[in-house]
Amino acid sequence: MSGIATGVAQKLLVDYFGPIKFFPFAYKLIVDIIDYKSPGIDATDVALPNTLEFAEILKSVAPEATTTEILCCDGRSRMINDNDNDILGSKIDDEILVILVNALNANTKSADLRMHTPGIEKLSTIDHTPMLTSLVLQYKESPNVKANLVQMSSSILQHLDIDIRDANMLICDKNNKAVVYPNLRILQLSGCVRSSTGSKAVTSQTAPFPMLRILTIVAPFPFDDDVLFRDNSATLERLNFSLDYDTVIMLNKSRVFENKHKVLRHVLVQANFARGGRDLSLVPEADMSKFLNNLVSAAKRLTVLTLELAQACITASQHGQGFQNIKSFDLSIDSLSLFDVLSLLRVLPALETIRSEISGLGPELENISADELPDYVASTYCDVGKNLQVWDMDTFTGSRAATFINYILLLALVCPKLRRVEPSSNNAGDYHLRLAIALDSGPYSKYATRLNKLFDVFHE
Repeated sequence: MSGIATGVAQKLLVDYFGPIKFFPFAYKLIVDIIDYKSPGIDATDVALPNTLEFAEILKSVAPEATTTEILCCDGRSRMINDNDNDILGSKIDDEILVILVNALNANTKSADLRMHTPGIEKLSTIDHTPMLTSLVLQYKESPNVKANLVQMSSSILQHLDIDIRDANMLICDKNNKAVVYPNLRILQLSGCVRSSTGSKAVTSQTAPFPMLRILTIVAPFPFDDDVLFRDNSATLERLNFSLDYDTVIMLNKSRVFENKHKVLRHVLVQANFARGGRDLSLVPEADMSKFLNNLVSAAKRLTVLTLELAQACITASQHGQGFQNIKSFDLSIDSLSLFDVLSLLRVLPALETIRSEISGLGPELENISADELPDYVASTYCDVGKNLQVWDMDTFTGSRAATFINYILLLALVCPKLRRVEPSSNNAGDYHLRLAIALDSGPYSKYATRLNKLFDVFHE
């Protein structure tokens, strides 16, 4: 940053690009701030003109850019942004950052500030709002400064990723009045703790996030009311959050997901094990099944990250119609027997992809003789699994490989579209040999023509 204030950075830019070189088709300008501050340099007197000159040179390099992205990071760590660009820097000079943010954003339609360092104190005291449409503030210090910066851009902000302990600070200003984000599309919250006072100052008629499309909460659910879901049922497409007893009961009581969210396509849920929260297992089975069926009623993709909730989803899918649209079901933290999978396919008719560990055939099928099992499965489950195409699983080697081959042969009997099996281990050659032996003689030989496709479905 000192290089900008002293004019060194400008000279380097001119030397590198030359007087006429520019990128006429560039639509986005990314400034990655790396601060190697030289001791003894006082850039106060020249900071303003040099920083403005630096910004003008950058804008002339990409004159048609409509978006500016400014990356800032704590030099003690190495971070990766959403585009996998390295961000490496250190504490930045607040005054220069304010000037740079406003100068670069003067003629662009949107601006993106990503900060992993608490060096934004002056941004909270400037006279006018930086035109920030995207903010990433991933550090725990200065909660009041962060909240103020976010609120200053609330009218135009489209993307917010913030680590903040009290999420109420985002929706209530310092005068305890509600703050609304009419254009916010993406919200990611982390570092939150659950509020025991509700969304204070926000009445039940206030909808702070009416245009929200993606909501990710990497923390306990921060409110004890439905404030995050008000008036965005027509726009919410992706939801990632944790559940506990109080959250399920509150959302059920508020009727948040009852036949409203028609465009919610991907739901990722896990149980919240935060200290002090009431366990999800305390929710009555009927209430949990009702909640989960309502939650996923419009979803095409469901990912479950905790075993307890995976089992609840399996139970719920068998006691309601909400899971009928699910095309992708990720239960990789749970082990499913073949009987479990076939039972799921019966209540998930649209399912195309499933991911899980395997745990054998299940006692319901293991009691049937090996000679009778193929015919039994083919006839009993002839009406399920018609859309299943991909199975991603953890598999077994050695003696357990025989169980896996039996598993996949029986599954293929009832899933005519199965085209890809993705085992976690590199054993395709062994699987092919075992398949050839199984189809050559014995109870599967009568289905050989139908099952020969299995030689082509293993992907390593």
